[in-house]
Amino acid sequence: MLHIINKVFYWDDSMLSLGTDRGYSEIYQYIKWFWIIFLLVYLSFKKRSFSYNVWGLFFTYLLLDDALQFHEIAGAIVARGLPNVSFAGLRIQDIGELMVSGTVGLVLLLLVLLTYILGSKVFRKLSHDMVLLIAVLIFCGVVVDVVHTSINANKVIKGLLGLIEDGGEMVVVSIICWYVFLQNIRNEEDKVNLFDFLYFNLIKRSA
Repeated sequence: MLHIINKVFYWDDSMLSLGTDRGYSEIYQYIKWFWIIFLLVYLSFKKRSFSYNVWGLFFTYLLLDDALQFHEIAGAIVARGLPNVSFAGLRIQDIGELMVSGTVGLVLLLLVLLTYILGSKVFRKLSHDMVLLIAVLIFCGVVVDVVHTSINANKVIKGLLGLIEDGGEMVVVSIICWYVFLQNIRNEEDKVNLFDFLYFNLIKRSA
């Protein structure tokens, strides 16, 4: 909201912009990442199960990547070894970043998959929801970002795509934080999982 007000009223305060590195929104995002990790570790102790720490590791990477710009730095290194040609409007730097993010993400998700196979029924249900939420996060942070970077559009369209990308990420991370918090305070019998809710109410009913 502050980002929109900043743009509409021409406050020109870069710290209020969603796209500013180390801006207010990014610092707020770091805090949410931290609480997600903390709550997952706490949940792991509470349930006496290491499985939840694997998701904690996944989000730790996202926090460090956000704060230290790991995929940007590593992507630049990878890009040096790639042919100097663009693809679908993407820069070599963009391709390098996608390769790094894809590789690290795949390794972490394989670790999650292994834990999922060995984990409890409750952990599997949580993992279903996490994957669903992360898919939305990837859509905002990767798919929209690629479109935003590659298309040649006017300033309004570019601004709208940037808002969907950065604002969408913030909303999804807030939902993940809220979700993990609920897992810590609700009883097993009270829990309604997001994936199950969508599956039974949208997919099964329409079938």
